[in-house]
Amino acid sequence: MVSVERVGDIEPQEAEIEAARSSLATGLFSPAGVHPALASRFAFWPVATAEGQSAVIGLAFDPDERPSAPTTLVDIVRRFLALALDRQNFREATMLGRKL
Repeated sequence: MVSVERVGDIEPQEAEIEAARSSLATGLFSPAGVHPALASRFAFWPVATAEGQSAVIGLAFDPDERPSAPTTLVDIVRRFLALALDRQNFREATMLGRKL
């Protein structure tokens, strides 16, 4: 499933969605404009959880406003997102357990 939440007017293109999928599949950070996604304007950080759910965070920075160490800030967001995904999975499993 692909769900895109965006701020600003940059719309991810199909090649960038594929770069996000690649980052997720490999579990590796994928910087913007680097092989295999040379045309990608986005950098992608994969998010994996203990329960097996996953997501990817993609950010397109204005070159003049790019933070000096974005991975440090994104790692904080990744941890919160992973926790939220795990809690959602736990809540759904609990609800299913009550219905049985």
